[in-house]
Amino acid sequence: MSIPTPIRHRDDFSRLLKARRGEKRLRQEDLANLNRMSRFTLTDAENGKADPKLSTMITLLRTLGLTLVAVPSEFADRVSVPQIDEPDDYDDIDDDLLMGGGGDGPA
Repeated sequence: MSIPTPIRHRDDFSRLLKARRGEKRLRQEDLANLNRMSRFTLTDAENGKADPKLSTMITLLRTLGLTLVAVPSEFADRVSVPQIDEPDDYDDIDDDLLMGGGGDGPA
């Protein structure tokens, strides 16, 4: 999954959670155990029957290799995300953002 996925409703989160878990080839029980929650809690989140707390959403997404990012609505359809090949690349992206985009100092 290399494109941003807007989460506007609980159902959007449910679909993303289920799809990403499938991509990572994790069983519900495995993902639940990794996050110290019951499989029933995860099942309810995946089926849109529960409205998980923000902290739960962030934890699940992080476990699945995703990050929750808030973007102003007027820009949401134009957001692009750089391709990240290795986890170490996250540090480079943070540095680029802090340095104004080029990584060569303040813009």
